[in-house]
Amino acid sequence: MSCDRALQLILLLVSCAAVLAGKSPGVRSIFTQSCLDYGAGVFSRMIQTNVDNIRIPPSSGEIASPIGTVEYFIKNMELTDFDMGHSRMGVVPEVGASMSISVDTAGVKGDWGYQLKSIFPMADSGSFDVTVEAAYIDVVIAIMQHKTGRPTASLASCDAGIGNMDLTFHGGASWLYNLFSPVIVQQLKTELDEMLCDAVNKSVQNKMDGGMASTPVIVPLIGDIYLDMTLVDDVVFGIGNCQALVKGATRQNGTNPDAALQPRDLPNTNYTGAPRMLYYDITEYFFDSIGQAFFQSGRLSAVIKPSDVPADSPIQLRPSDKVINTVLPEIQEKYPDATLQVHLNASAPPKVSITEEGAVLSLAGRAVTYASEHGGRLTRLFGVKLAMDVPVSFRVSGINLTANASASSARVEIQPLKSSKVGEIGPDAEKLIEQYLCRQVVIPWFNRFLQVGVPFKLNKVKYVDPEVHLHKHYLTIETDIVIVSRSGGHVTSSDMRTDRPSSTSPSPATRLQTHHTPS
Repeated sequence: MSCDRALQLILLLVSCAAVLAGKSPGVRSIFTQSCLDYGAGVFSRMIQTNVDNIRIPPSSGEIASPIGTVEYFIKNMELTDFDMGHSRMGVVPEVGASMSISVDTAGVKGDWGYQLKSIFPMADSGSFDVTVEAAYIDVVIAIMQHKTGRPTASLASCDAGIGNMDLTFHGGASWLYNLFSPVIVQQLKTELDEMLCDAVNKSVQNKMDGGMASTPVIVPLIGDIYLDMTLVDDVVFGIGNCQALVKGATRQNGTNPDAALQPRDLPNTNYTGAPRMLYYDITEYFFDSIGQAFFQSGRLSAVIKPSDVPADSPIQLRPSDKVINTVLPEIQEKYPDATLQVHLNASAPPKVSITEEGAVLSLAGRAVTYASEHGGRLTRLFGVKLAMDVPVSFRVSGINLTANASASSARVEIQPLKSSKVGEIGPDAEKLIEQYLCRQVVIPWFNRFLQVGVPFKLNKVKYVDPEVHLHKHYLTIETDIVIVSRSGGHVTSSDMRTDRPSSTSPSPATRLQTHHTPS
């Protein structure tokens, strides 16, 4: 698994949301302890990649001895067999995510040499191996709000320590090892401490924060309408979960939002110990702001012409149509050679109301019927006000939150407008409008958008068994996640070795063991 794919879960952690005083989000998402543990394994692999590329610089020095000065060097050093152990991610309240990683084993191999400057000069060289046991890395990653509204990550602290070092020399005179072997061990320990934290910092800066910088928080929906998913405040890390506030507002370029449209406060739900990995709390405001943007953009209007009606439809937009002529005969009498057009316009933004029992999409608008005579001249015939309360159901399809409006269960109210040129719009005409216009045209037209849905995109992340639950004034998506590898496979938690608690960090004191293998 590459760092880029492993990065996606870490990016996921910073798109979460929580309740902060005075700042109500359109969307709140929560990542629970199980997700944090999954993230710890992913982040360990990111660090592993950087550690694998570590090259330890050569070192040299001199040591005074009773028989003269010993000049030594170590070079060609490589870190080998670096085996990450168990990892666990937690939180540091008001700071960020903490992570403890144990290193089961690691090795260093290299070459050594010395020159004894005395009346009996000597020189020798050989190779060495070092086995490292019980190393650890403890880090704290701060997740803040960038001025652009995106999350930004930085390394708040890093503590790396080496436990036991088992040093084996190959070749040379063993009696001289004791002169410089403690120095070599201390140098290696210092180098490894710094390099492990440097590997962590590179993972945070280059992969995590770099990925955040390239992850869009302004999401295009259609045309010049976009979804604003910027953070309202810094990500908050609490006990056993990560939370942050996201605007979750939809805008059209060049327009100002309705100041009266504000999100309700979400309840302070306790997600400690929650069974799923990821929760999205999505307010009515999230949906209402989409409706507002579509309304302001003029996209909630349409003109239905005869060519738009399927040939097999039981009703056609011409005065001689049997159904129309039955309920509104004056159209045929006054405009026998015309065709008909229906102009639809929303009179208010659509609104979504959510309760535990269900969700309802409320639509309001006008439908005006015109006669299109020769030459294209339009004559207004009659108009009606339309009000519809349409039950909607939600589901997650892929990465999109989608909905379906039930035309058959919709409650429809029709109010004729004054100044009809074709007589009274009676109950039969209203029933015709309800059945063919509202239930077979308007609601299916909205369903074209609802069934596409709104993306909650997290690159290389797949939702697993997502469920949608309704509450008063908001809904919750709860799901598990997996990272999708380049080959199409999934990185599961069983790959991560996070199932057992991380080992206790060893004492910073290093125990030296020196072995000699004769050449």
